[in-house]
Amino acid sequence: MKLKSIVLSVLILVVFQSFGQKNVKIGHINTSDLIQKLPEFTKAQQAIEKQGKMFENQINVLVSEYTTKVEAYKELSGDMTSAIREDKETEIMQLEERIKKFQKRAENESQKKRQELMDPIIKSVENAVNEVAKEEKYDYILDTSSGVVLFSKDSDDITLLVKKKLGIN
Repeated sequence: MKLKSIVLSVLILVVFQSFGQKNVKIGHINTSDLIQKLPEFTKAQQAIEKQGKMFENQINVLVSEYTTKVEAYKELSGDMTSAIREDKETEIMQLEERIKKFQKRAENESQKKRQELMDPIIKSVENAVNEVAKEEKYDYILDTSSGVVLFSKDSDDITLLVKKKLGIN
């Protein structure tokens, strides 16, 4: 995100330097809004949420097991021999570690799934923006979703053209 802001800032500087030239054509688009309107995005979000629910359910099962073991340990620890107490403590610590490892794997898999599903969507929008920019002879296209563009004068919103290129209304 920071890199995107830096690149956009440099692009804006180049644009302002180019104002000395004649006929600079600038367009803008909010790619974030556009991506969220794509049917592919909705399908990707549903798949990501489905996977998240599965991970959440598994974590809940593990946490429930952990809670049960901890409560049983607390209740019976006074009557346990030191060997049994140590065994139960080890068992609880291993379950704690298993939960942490699972959470870490779940986070990694979720991130991988999100990237796997979103990268093609982002790439198709980028390609459509590039095609529209070439067809309509734009010199610069600014992405207003990054929030860096504070003012835009004499700039065309190319969202409709990109939507048409992507085949959405």
